[in-house]
Amino acid sequence: MVFSDRVSNRIQSFVGGILPYQERLQVRKAALYFVVILTCVVMMFPMYWMLVASVQPYDHIVQTPTWFPTQVIAAFQIDAYISVFADRNFERWYLNSVLVAIIAIVSSVGASTLAGYGLTRVQFRGRKNFARLILFSYMFPPILLAFPQYQIWRRLGLLNSYIGISVAHIAISLPFSMWMMWKFFQTVPIAYEEAAWMNGASQFHSFKDVAIPMAKPGMVAVAIFTFAVSWNDFTMATILLPDSSMQTLPPAVQTFVQQNYVYWGQIMAASTLMSIPPFLLVYKLQESILEGFRTGGL
Repeated sequence: MVFSDRVSNRIQSFVGGILPYQERLQVRKAALYFVVILTCVVMMFPMYWMLVASVQPYDHIVQTPTWFPTQVIAAFQIDAYISVFADRNFERWYLNSVLVAIIAIVSSVGASTLAGYGLTRVQFRGRKNFARLILFSYMFPPILLAFPQYQIWRRLGLLNSYIGISVAHIAISLPFSMWMMWKFFQTVPIAYEEAAWMNGASQFHSFKDVAIPMAKPGMVAVAIFTFAVSWNDFTMATILLPDSSMQTLPPAVQTFVQQNYVYWGQIMAASTLMSIPPFLLVYKLQESILEGFRTGGL
């Protein structure tokens, strides 16, 4: 907003600074739209280049890259996508990532919701310090936990398993998720639950029928955060999934980079396919976020 104001002020100064008030508003609005569109173009260009490079021959990518639509259409081919599925175990890696992400999301949302509600509604000594301590545990980098977890998982027989890698992802995302839900439940008025209690509802039913619908935006935020952690994880998946058939997408895509050759087309095709679930998830949950906010304002 500040940058757009500067742009509009420069434009007004350029035209002499004598524009009427309504025209100044239009200039300011046009400057704001220009800045927003320019920002979107800059932010989305890497995604556009990834998509364009995935449908170009290898020689075009490394020697004469093209990104104009007419040039892209002229050199269009889907060999990289065919090669990803024909020469790699890509569908298995994709399925592994989806299953692990689903397990991590369900577990993290459920645990963080219960923990956040308990920290907000149940009065006990030191609960604020306990909540802050939970957030402090999120500061440890995953690589610090990976090797101890590897030793523990090896003895428990959880290496190369969906449960093992899912628990590792939950351990990474749960501290911040619990802190997020604790903060969110503080904004949910307890008066709604007290009204339900006066009508004969139990603590569990008030939690299920009153608190959960109003906490929906926070749960959606936790789901998106957990999905991002699980879907983009490279460290834990590399260490805890040594079997290539059990790997998730981030470490699996690394196999496209070899000592003497980099399969840029396959990397771009795989990255494009990896980007589909995050877009669909955020697009689908937009309505849930708005619905949750409307529910919280009843």
